Amino acid sequence: MAGVDLLPSKRGPLIIEVNSSPGLEGIEGATKVDIAGKIYQYLEKHAGKKKIQKDKINA
Repeated sequence: MAGVDLLPSKRGPLIIEVNSSPGLEGIEGATKVDIAGKIYQYLEKHAGKKKIQKDKINA
C-alpha cells in the first residue's frame, strides 16, 4: 500500500509525492473515518483465498 498526494490542476491531477508508508492520522482526524479499518474491510471482502495444494504442504 502507498499514499499518493495529488494536486488538482487545469491539466488534471498532478502527483506531488508517493509515500511507501503513508500516515493516515491527518485524514482520519479530519474526516472522523477509520480509513485503515475501511481498507482492511475492503481487502478482507475482496481478496481471493489461494488454495494450498496438499503436495506443497508435504514437500
